[in-house]
Amino acid sequence: IVLGTYDKTDSLVGFNQSSLAINETSKIVNVPIIRSGDFSKSFSLICSTKQQTATEDHDYVGRDSFEQSRVYFQPGEKEKMCSVEVINDDVFEADETFQIKLSDLRGPAEVKLSSMTTMTVTILNDEDSCVISLSEEVYYTEEPSTSDSSVVKSVPILRSGDLTRTSYVRAGTSDGTARAGLDYKPKTEVLKFAPGVSVLDFEVEILHDYEREGHESFRVILGPQDPVSGIFGKIKTATVVIKDSV
Repeated sequence: IVLGTYDKTDSLVGFNQSSLAINETSKIVNVPIIRSGDFSKSFSLICSTKQQTATEDHDYVGRDSFEQSRVYFQPGEKEKMCSVEVINDDVFEADETFQIKLSDLRGPAEVKLSSMTTMTVTILNDEDSCVISLSEEVYYTEEPSTSDSSVVKSVPILRSGDLTRTSYVRAGTSDGTARAGLDYKPKTEVLKFAPGVSVLDFEVEILHDYEREGHESFRVILGPQDPVSGIFGKIKTATVVIKDSV
């Protein structure tokens, strides 16, 4: 990586890349400040941060442009780290950015800033996404023993990640070997997750019939629309097996 143009008596100081992506869970981002050319001189410079879409002291701990943010190079040192603390929370946010900047170089005239003195850092926040999913791929239930009795099967729908917002998801039934109206009551419903709620039950009524059919099944499906204020997890479709009572 070429940091700039210099003669053999010069030192050039700067970053080795203009952008960096990190996870919110990183806690600390260490950005190398690299010197090339002559390593015999001592010098110092300020490494500070600049707010962009990421908010200082909410998404990261800012470094100001004063003396406490100064980084010192001694003779022979090729690289020093500029460290920025990243603040991790449980709230989902879109990817956000801030900048790290080098300035106020103090040292011999032979030490110069390179052309790469600003780095844009993107904070990725995927782990806090609000994820909605069925809890299992297969559920079992009993058929009512008589036509005047009933069985209601509850299928849990789980929400994880950022629970601070209200989320909506559509759930519905679909025939397998079990038939809607004969073996179970068909149903579609939009479920509302209030803030803080992590589990809701999608309830399906199981019907009695007089035929000896063996075990039958139908499906519970999330969607087809994406959730509001959330994303789908791994399990969007589950099979409900009805054990024949005849």
